[in-house]
Amino acid sequence: MAKPKSEPTPAMKAAEKARAAYDAARKLHAKQANDANLKAVATARTALSEATNKVNRERFENIAGGRVAKALTVIGSLRNCANRRSYQYESDDVSTMFTALETELKNAKAEFDKALTVTPSDKKATGAAKFTFGK
Repeated sequence: MAKPKSEPTPAMKAAEKARAAYDAARKLHAKQANDANLKAVATARTALSEATNKVNRERFENIAGGRVAKALTVIGSLRNCANRRSYQYESDDVSTMFTALETELKNAKAEFDKALTVTPSDKKATGAAKFTFGK
């Protein structure tokens, strides 16, 4: 059964309006290219970018927040397996479990760190060495 589509959020509605304004400005500029129309396109593009960023942030908070909550619940339930009266395990078993969990967390964090350090211009680079003065 398909998941019902949720109502658009205020951020989504704002992004739709910004998209319509940007498209209208581009059409007007295509018909009559002048500085005023070019400025209107640039302003509309900025507004669209800001609205899109708000929608993306909202989606991140909803999806990542839910996934972290689920992960914490599942990891918390793993504590129940520590009951020696109910379960038989060895030190190696515990090490194997936690090594797997730690490795997956490390890999996930590395993906976030990588995404935070890559700029749009880096994505377009053709293998050139990256240089920064640091932060």
